[in-house]
Amino acid sequence: MHAANLYPICIYVKDEQASLSDPTHTVVGRLLYARTDDALQPDASYLMSGNRTSVRTLDLNRGFAEIRQQLDGIVTANFAVAAS
Repeated sequence: MHAANLYPICIYVKDEQASLSDPTHTVVGRLLYARTDDALQPDASYLMSGNRTSVRTLDLNRGFAEIRQQLDGIVTANFAVAAS
């Protein structure tokens, strides 16, 4: 994970949050990386100034159905966090 990639996502999230007319909604950010052969894979979640930004990896060496399952899992996890 590179701070140079995370910083723009955080700025975008804060700008979007500020533009909302309904302050009860919360904007979240997600940075996706392609999975590599490295032992460590980015998989983290940060709460920055009241907004959650997460970093996840996708294994793009899978078939479309499996990539879709990975993406569906990310969305499901995102809405579970936002609902709590």
